[in-house]
Amino acid sequence: MDFILKKLDEKNFADYYEVLNLMSGWQAGKPLESGVKERLYEDAFGVKRRYEGLLAFEDQKCVGISSFFELYSTFAGRPVFWIDDIFVLEEYRGKGVGKKVFLECIKMAKERNCDRAEWHAFGDGPKKFYENFGARNMTEHSHYRLDSNQFNNILNNE
Repeated sequence: MDFILKKLDEKNFADYYEVLNLMSGWQAGKPLESGVKERLYEDAFGVKRRYEGLLAFEDQKCVGISSFFELYSTFAGRPVFWIDDIFVLEEYRGKGVGKKVFLECIKMAKERNCDRAEWHAFGDGPKKFYENFGARNMTEHSHYRLDSNQFNNILNNE
């Protein structure tokens, strides 16, 4: 199968959102919440662009997506390419779609002179997929999170 990669743009945003919504159902067990579509659109194409994306197509069907953006490493003095999502529709897994999307992300990281590319992997399948490229699990780091609804509680207690 031959898959074509396209950068996320206003014309293919509906395809991107449809697959992202499927990913949310698979990963979180529920579709994306109300208002997310509008925020995603604004953050992709508005004045302050916060992320970019890739879409993999077979013919006219979007079969996989990636979302990514740059962070910055003060220790390296260079950008870091953060891959936030790579998701392939289940019936297209194992056919090279994820590999093609991942390699395009790595190519962009190199072209942008990034110090490194980083991401999270959930489940054994994705972990093995990335380890086959020589990626290593950064077990020395702990990942923390504060949800936005916690911000006021924390700030009001200080």
